[in-house]
Amino acid sequence: MAGLGKIRIKKYLEDKMGIVTGQVVTDGKLRYYRNEYVYTELEDGRISISLKNEHGDSIVMPAEIELTAALVAFLDYTAETALKEPKIRQILG
Repeated sequence: MAGLGKIRIKKYLEDKMGIVTGQVVTDGKLRYYRNEYVYTELEDGRISISLKNEHGDSIVMPAEIELTAALVAFLDYTAETALKEPKIRQILG
């Protein structure tokens, strides 16, 4: 089965200069967030991402994630409750 595209995590961080912003609904309120991230390329092709201020944990993941029908189905299933929020539905389609 052919892939549906790629989620380019490294390119996204590069394009945004590490600054990620957005909106989230918590406690019935629309809240805005902004965080700055840095990443390190690992020898195996993955990247390690952490907050620029060095607080919190880092995460290691592929620089690009192949978007497949199975991944979309998994994300749709696990996000079922979140998709009831109109803003999230708009983002995820």
